[in-house]
Amino acid sequence: MFWLTLSLIAVIVLIVNLIAKFILRKIFHIQKVKRKIFSYNYINEQHRKIDKWIRLITVITLIALSWLLIEDKEYLLLYIIGMLILFVLDYLVRAFMNGSTVNAQNRPY
Repeated sequence: MFWLTLSLIAVIVLIVNLIAKFILRKIFHIQKVKRKIFSYNYINEQHRKIDKWIRLITVITLIALSWLLIEDKEYLLLYIIGMLILFVLDYLVRAFMNGSTVNAQNRPY
């Protein structure tokens, strides 16, 4: 029963998300952008290098945390916090690179 409820909630959240995106695109006249599933949208060469290192560190860290979790279930909170920190770090780097590029393009000099 738990998995059925969880699946139903996930489907409802997905449908609400798709409807919200559709409505917002129509309201703000935003064209839908086709993206590949595993596309790498790098801002510049520095962003590519930093992202490569973050991905490498993420893979190594998640493998180590998974091994700890398999050995002892007490490390579940550490695993969740580690994943959260690594994903936030990835998005912070992406946001910083986007912001610095936009600021550089909008400078009057």
